[in-house]
Amino acid sequence: MKGAALLVGSLIEHEVKYIFGLPGDTSLDFYEALYDMQDELCHVLATDERNAAYMADAYARITNKPGVCEGPSGGGASYIIPGLYEANYSSLPMVAINTDIPVTGIGKGVLTEMDQVHFFEDASKWSTIVTQAGRIPEIMRNAFREATTGKPGAVHLSFPMDVLGCEVAREANVFKKLYTAIPAVRTCPSAEEVNEALKIIMESEAPFVVAGGGIHLSQAYEALEEFAIITGSLVGTSITGKGSIDEEHPLSAGVVGENGGSPTANVMLCEADLVLFIGTQTGSVVTSHWKTPPDDGRRKIIQADIDPHEIGRNYNVDCGLIGDARSVLEALVKGLGMHMKKDVERNSRLNKTIAAWKEAELSEIGVSRSVHPLTVVKTCKKLLPEDVILVADAGTPTPYFASFYPSKAGRMFLSPRAFGSLGYAIPGAVGAHKARPSSRIVSLTGDGSVLVSMAELASIAREQIPAVVILFHNNEYGWIKTHLKYRKEQKYLSVDLPEVKYDAAAESLGLRSYVAETDEEFEETLKMALKTDDPTFIDAHTMKLHEIAPEKLPWSIH
Repeated sequence: MKGAALLVGSLIEHEVKYIFGLPGDTSLDFYEALYDMQDELCHVLATDERNAAYMADAYARITNKPGVCEGPSGGGASYIIPGLYEANYSSLPMVAINTDIPVTGIGKGVLTEMDQVHFFEDASKWSTIVTQAGRIPEIMRNAFREATTGKPGAVHLSFPMDVLGCEVAREANVFKKLYTAIPAVRTCPSAEEVNEALKIIMESEAPFVVAGGGIHLSQAYEALEEFAIITGSLVGTSITGKGSIDEEHPLSAGVVGENGGSPTANVMLCEADLVLFIGTQTGSVVTSHWKTPPDDGRRKIIQADIDPHEIGRNYNVDCGLIGDARSVLEALVKGLGMHMKKDVERNSRLNKTIAAWKEAELSEIGVSRSVHPLTVVKTCKKLLPEDVILVADAGTPTPYFASFYPSKAGRMFLSPRAFGSLGYAIPGAVGAHKARPSSRIVSLTGDGSVLVSMAELASIAREQIPAVVILFHNNEYGWIKTHLKYRKEQKYLSVDLPEVKYDAAAESLGLRSYVAETDEEFEETLKMALKTDDPTFIDAHTMKLHEIAPEKLPWSIH
């Protein structure tokens, strides 16, 4: 058999169902093998390799299985790298494959030649070139193990075309452990760390948990809720951690920080006498640039993370717990038993304060000549099914939906927060649907983002994905223009976008298309979109962010 067939067989062995990508000159043997085994492994065509990686990213976020993407050499390799950066720095398991020029052509100036291994080193946990066809199964097992163990991440594999075209004997069936999902191995904190943390927790009167994406990666939903109930802790999340706990739970504080966090929740976080950071990198967004809470010694801090390098990176911690989030929480719950003094009533009252703030904001939208972003949230909250998966681009949609749209426990809200790249939401819908075809997918995008990834609407149509794509159409880079208004004396440069008939473009790419210019029209169009399984695009003409009063924006203008 050829090396390419061995590669495809190895993907199937690792329970890969979908591979996202597009062909090139160096990929012919690989595509021949994909064709021959398409009953077992489905190839999903993307318009470019970056979008293929975003599809794989969304697939990995929902399934906790490695998302697999591929592309040819040269431009294919350079295009795929933004998606790898996002996945790797979001701690998502991903296996990225690039075919390459022949090994015999290295150093000879062959078209599309580049040093793929070094090019991908910073964007991945591991990058390597496969120079012997017989080693393909071994290297594939190493790749999946690397992607799914320890701190998950992206791996990159380069396959020269002569290696893929080489005839090789089928490997003997030997005993082997396969790593097909995360967490492949659960890391547990030491008894000493747990005991130290228990002492601090039992002395606390007002604990507050800040939960990050690690809760999703470790499937720690039940353990987190049990810990919160036993200790009476309020639970806030990062945007990536949104859905770590049901946001309608009495102890949920929703998203915290400067992007989607409520003022009340941030104040409560700062007033806590103990903050537990669990599965979060304590980065600038979730902590409002380390102001919520400040590292001023006025509260105890416990940090739990699977990566020991994260412990104490941004805060002076009183106790560090190295381990998988679920293992950490289960160990703490076991140690606490049912003997903690709980103040659930107090924190439930505080939770109601947050809920009242949200309801007040949603009810005081007022009348405008175009669709208010909060109207989009309010209408979606009213009409969308409970199991909907929201895929949001960076920019206008994220803070509004992070703050005001309640999420059930689980990975129901996807957004690229490691790098905040534009253009994620539309290709992300493809990966999300392949991961969970039973759920309705709603993509939330803006002008800047849709201009980046509009061609991927064709993929949604081709795959007949029952997605609803909602465009926040305000003809500007709203986030940037708003900050220029309040921080740089309205020195606007290259932040206004041309008027485009996005509805016509979407229709030409195969989607049902609607335009909504008022709040009432938006509700009617969303109702129509949800009555059908056809891919649908709603061009919602929304208010310009820089014209909304700063106190009504769901983030801080510093």
